[in-house]
Amino acid sequence: MAKITKPVKNAVRNCHGNKPSRGEAEAAVRTLLRWAGDEPDRQGLAGTPARVVRAYEEWFSGYTQDPREYLSRTFDEVAGYDEIVALRDIPFESHCEHHLAPIIGKAHIGYLPRRRVVGISKLARLVDVYAKRLQIQEKMTAEIANCLDKVLNPFGVAVVIEATHHCMTTRGVHKPGGIFNLIAAVRGRGGVQPWWALVLEGIVSIAAGVITFIVPGLTTLTLVYVIAAWAIITGVLEIVAAVRLRRELTGEWRLVLSGVLSIVFGVVVMLAPGAGALAMVLLIGAYSIVFGALLLALAHRLRRASAEHRVPIVRAA
Repeated sequence: MAKITKPVKNAVRNCHGNKPSRGEAEAAVRTLLRWAGDEPDRQGLAGTPARVVRAYEEWFSGYTQDPREYLSRTFDEVAGYDEIVALRDIPFESHCEHHLAPIIGKAHIGYLPRRRVVGISKLARLVDVYAKRLQIQEKMTAEIANCLDKVLNPFGVAVVIEATHHCMTTRGVHKPGGIFNLIAAVRGRGGVQPWWALVLEGIVSIAAGVITFIVPGLTTLTLVYVIAAWAIITGVLEIVAAVRLRRELTGEWRLVLSGVLSIVFGVVVMLAPGAGALAMVLLIGAYSIVFGALLLALAHRLRRASAEHRVPIVRAA
């Protein structure tokens, strides 16, 4: 990976803004060498402080990188691909924030794309950015999943990390070969408006239109006001549905336009209830049937989307 030395936007910065100089860092290493019982000025250790500082620049380079930048370039032309994208066995080296001991392992990432995918190599770079920071395995797993979820907005994300923690193999309990297998980051989005609500509204709308055609004499002044109120409420619901469905459906502006027209229609009827007479009644009936049919079609599309994009449950092996 290319070495990045200057801070980038949205990277993690020193919380106090007072990062020590290179000389101060090397002096701290010499202090630790003396504390360990050795002499930092002897020939074998003379260059160790500078080498340690350079190693820290590489080991913790993730603090100067923004992981979202690696996910910023996505691809929309996926030929209708709607299956899981997965990358297994991504090797990484990190360091435990409790003892600065190495954490060596591999990560597995999978996500169910909504409309766009990212280059597969970017998943490996994403792991590398978070690994090259002081970590605990739970936090690293959650950070990777959260970043993917926020930037790509997929239907679901799963991240599994398995690693050997050298803070427990080289010190403390001294259990060599101990592997901490963790699946802690599963993110799923229902993401689809309940289709049954649209079915109910569509059936009621069609029924109102049929009754109006069969018994037009019932369209008294009260019925006109009821229909006007129904048109206004339906228009508001259409606009709300368009906002909530903007990520699931294309052309949501048509639903917004329909909602606006419905509201305008209701207001006009409210202000001039006697202007329509029988012609207005027949127009309302036709409008109700057409609108109800459109709602049923939309509900059918949402039901299919809900079934096709149900996020699978991932379990640890």
